[in-house]
Amino acid sequence: MLHWHGYHWQGAGAEFGRESNRRPGPDRGDPHTEAFIDSRLPPLLLGNALLRRPDPGCTWTDPKDAVAWLRMQHEAHPPPRRSNGITPGPPLHDRAALAVGRLADGSEVVWAHWNASGTTMTHHLVVSCPSRTTPQHPCPEPPA
Repeated sequence: MLHWHGYHWQGAGAEFGRESNRRPGPDRGDPHTEAFIDSRLPPLLLGNALLRRPDPGCTWTDPKDAVAWLRMQHEAHPPPRRSNGITPGPPLHDRAALAVGRLADGSEVVWAHWNASGTTMTHHLVVSCPSRTTPQHPCPEPPA
């Protein structure tokens, strides 16, 4: 049954830039894979998030619930406004509608932005499970 898992990360851009820390190793028992699983850094290949447990309470069977979580995260951690007062990107209701469709199609959705300081990033990820990009990964937390 198609369902979705959510992952939130906020941290230093320098940490986000360490791409080797955002990839698992070649095998499940590999030390690099274990470090990847323990990390909260967003994965380069989004489906690799399924190697980790989702954030608490972030497993959904309806894509609208997953997008409601994205909206809640977006409102709790909004992107900075430009000097003209406009928030960059499409309106939130348009983003949400697109996200529901993408998730229902079995794709992953990321809403991420740099924070006002320009040195930290906020990253919200919803991964479809099973994942089309990483079908070899088992579900980390089946829906209740």
